[in-house]
Amino acid sequence: MFSKRSIDYILLGFSLENGIGTIPNPIKAFIEFQKAANAKDSFGQFFLGRCYENGWGTRKNLEKAFQLYSKAAEAGNTNAQYNLGWCYLNGEGTTKNLEKAFQLYSKAAEAGNTYAQFNLGISYENGLGTTKNLEKAFQLYSKAAEAGNTDAQVNLGVCYQNGEGTTKNLEKAFQLYSKAAEADNTNAQYNLG
Repeated sequence: MFSKRSIDYILLGFSLENGIGTIPNPIKAFIEFQKAANAKDSFGQFFLGRCYENGWGTRKNLEKAFQLYSKAAEAGNTNAQYNLGWCYLNGEGTTKNLEKAFQLYSKAAEAGNTYAQFNLGISYENGLGTTKNLEKAFQLYSKAAEAGNTDAQVNLGVCYQNGEGTTKNLEKAFQLYSKAAEADNTNAQYNLG
């Protein structure tokens, strides 16, 4: 739920965090995100969770990050759903649970979150929290790659290079690696030799 006041807190926090129009000040950014989170704004909860996850402007506290991501994810924030999935995947702030990570990535991916689409593709490729399915991994990498996710472009290139989930096509693999390499993706640059 947005209010003009919570949007102001988030924008000010983001500016302070990134030094936009001011000197970066992670402590003040933390305070602004906290104000938005206290107003039950899902983006405020998400940004405050990031502060706790990374120790920006406060002590690192993965349990608090997990709690804040949970609240924001419940409110439908796809970035929080993705980060919460990451917490479950890696056991950060909670017990490792690959099935929950898969469910959260699925929810965020359906809403168009390209990072979630990419990680859901990884889940299908490796059978993490679900049955291994190279065709679904290929489809998800394709969606995320079309939206500009360079990591997905690399993984899609690998699919074409090795014929995983699709027909082998070295020309398409090269095109994808080149596109991602132009965006400074080091894995793509490595794959190009």
